[in-house]
Amino acid sequence: MYTPEAIAELQRDFAGVEQKYHALLLHYAQRQYRTVRGKEFATQGFLRRLGTLKRCIQNVFQYLPPEFKGIPDADTLADTTIALQAFLFNIFGCLDNLAWIWVEEKDLRKPDGKPLPWNWVGLGSKYTTVRRSFTQEFRDYLATRKDWFSHLENYRNALAHRIPVYIPPHCVDPTNRARYDELENLISIEVLAGNAQAEVQHRAEQESLKFFRPWMKHSFEENSPIGIIHQQMLIDFVTIEEFAWRIRDQLDQLAQRH
Repeated sequence: MYTPEAIAELQRDFAGVEQKYHALLLHYAQRQYRTVRGKEFATQGFLRRLGTLKRCIQNVFQYLPPEFKGIPDADTLADTTIALQAFLFNIFGCLDNLAWIWVEEKDLRKPDGKPLPWNWVGLGSKYTTVRRSFTQEFRDYLATRKDWFSHLENYRNALAHRIPVYIPPHCVDPTNRARYDELENLISIEVLAGNAQAEVQHRAEQESLKFFRPWMKHSFEENSPIGIIHQQMLIDFVTIEEFAWRIRDQLDQLAQRH
């Protein structure tokens, strides 16, 4: 599935997840907050979700390690898919929790002084009121993450409303597709004829044409993008880490002004 060099890099990055998690845990748990709601969104929202992200990554690396060879069984794929889906939802939730911490600590409101509705709160480009409240430096950083936001929203919206993320159980080289389909028909014929020996032979040949890749996808009809599971989960975790430390910086500057 991966080259030896890629496996070594993935394992190094995976080993750093625990340390990154604990660094954020210590900061956000011990931080002095100006508001009760800000503290709740930090400790009961963001940190809970961050722990879930860490556990999802650990589970995926346990169920389907990068060095795995062969075709995973159905239970392994099911457990990996569950961890992946939980991960995607909580990545989005982490972003929203960080936005809510800021809104509560800054007491950010609508122009008429009323509290911001829940659907006004987030870090994506459509949340203009929240974005305008940050420093120019942070707004510039958010702009550089446009493609990542698009990637995340694509998977999250499909998972929540359309087609859930899917790990193909196996792949077939396009050059072998015709033979694979032919064998599928032959297997059906031999099953109906009760010819067990021929059925077994055809199934064995068909199995030899399969291979596995750690890919995730949602809709085939929408031509949705293919993600590489281990790599993408680690990238997403590190991106959330970056957002968390930059929100910390915004909060520190806010505290200095008060």
